[in-house]
Amino acid sequence: MLTTITKSITPALSATDLLRELSLFEQVNGVAKIDKKLLESFAKRTTSFSWVNMAMTHLPVGRLIRLLQETPHLLAPRTAHIGNWEDILQGRIGKNNSNTVVCSQLRIGEPLLYEFTQTEDSTLKQGDSIYLPGSLVQAGKRQELPLFTWNGQQFVRRTREKALFTPFVMTEQEGSLVPLTQVHYERALAHPDIHFRFASDIIVKHRQLVEDILSVLIEEATHSKEPEHALVRIIDRVATLDGELQRQHVRIEHGGYRVGESFYPHICDLVAALMLPYYAATRSEYFFANMQALPQAMPVLSKTMIPLLYSILNTHYAVEISEENRGLLNQPCNPHLEWGANGSAGYWPKKSGWFPREARYARAIHQTLLKHFAKIDPIFFVLLPSSIFLLWPNSAYPQDLPLIEQLLRAVHQRTDQLLRKDSQIIMHEIDRVVAEWATQVGGALSPYLRKRFGAAVAQAVPAALPQGSLSLEPSGFAELSMQQASLIVGTLYETLPRL
Repeated sequence: MLTTITKSITPALSATDLLRELSLFEQVNGVAKIDKKLLESFAKRTTSFSWVNMAMTHLPVGRLIRLLQETPHLLAPRTAHIGNWEDILQGRIGKNNSNTVVCSQLRIGEPLLYEFTQTEDSTLKQGDSIYLPGSLVQAGKRQELPLFTWNGQQFVRRTREKALFTPFVMTEQEGSLVPLTQVHYERALAHPDIHFRFASDIIVKHRQLVEDILSVLIEEATHSKEPEHALVRIIDRVATLDGELQRQHVRIEHGGYRVGESFYPHICDLVAALMLPYYAATRSEYFFANMQALPQAMPVLSKTMIPLLYSILNTHYAVEISEENRGLLNQPCNPHLEWGANGSAGYWPKKSGWFPREARYARAIHQTLLKHFAKIDPIFFVLLPSSIFLLWPNSAYPQDLPLIEQLLRAVHQRTDQLLRKDSQIIMHEIDRVVAEWATQVGGALSPYLRKRFGAAVAQAVPAALPQGSLSLEPSGFAELSMQQASLIVGTLYETLPRL
């Protein structure tokens, strides 16, 4: 069993004060991200869910960093995947250097690891080729692990032709089979200076509330006009004991629920099955000791549900929410701060990430929950794009630092006065600045930095990168607005691969 650390901290900022510190009440071109009308609708619970990507704001990056460092009751999660974190924490991974800065150097986010990923195949074209959960990576060297899954009678070794559902995979350690997730848990927890948290551990800790939430949502979806379509917003994949993970709809049959080859006659049975993969990940001794009794196919929660549950379960706070502090911290809304990577938070406006698409569905789902749960509050989701820290060069390549600083100076000189203008004006000017800079000095950048903004798949970097290297903050970075920083990153992704 994993443990969750709860700090003894007295909160100093109310929910509204926190949002004000983030400059979300500030009007830009006559529009604010939060206004009195929105707050009133939160208080009346007529608005269930709203959100902002901080890359859309003019908040100075340095001000955000100070706020997170100086507000001890905040634990903005850096939502990421289970897998290989050793090289990340030591600054050895190019595209994941934002994790290094957020979690290890600045300590403005804590890694919250999602286990429902897939092991990488032999070609690294399927599965999680970023965190490589089917391997051990250390000092830039990757060692493939032997992978075993259940065949109906016993665990058998699998080839690397397919990606496998990580929580259902075993590997070999000192002659015995052990859960793959447990191997990565132990490696993460070997870094006591970094407070790793695990999604499955949090879900199981709050299992009664989670089960109640899922029961309500499935009941509502079942009685909607298009029940199977509604259920997709809650359950969008099916995992089988042999490690296969597929996108399949839950079908309603004879008053029950068909999930792959398994049938669940009642809502409570379906909810219990939804919890099983979480037990596989974090209570593995219970799960793997009962393989013969487990259903062949189990439902998996949708991408929409995960950030919603992270918010409801207050993963952004270092304190437990109680009736005594709920009014201060979670009303009129629960301000959930979360660091997202390129996939979810993107680098707006060049890439928006998947979160905006899922937020549309989260709003309707959360409205249902507000009707049924008085203790759940409206959510204002504050998405923090970790991609801005890709602008920090690595100390192993000191020649990159003055070149990035030259770029930031030019951006300040030519766009600071445009911050109150339309975002398109700023974007076009930053496009020009980056293009001119890349033409002048792009060839002098290290291959390491150029690769960071090049290939879409990040893998372990060559062992030539020294162990213990650091990401270096360029001068002028803290003074950038979140919008400027995100625009620079987006333009570098467009520009550097063409050099």
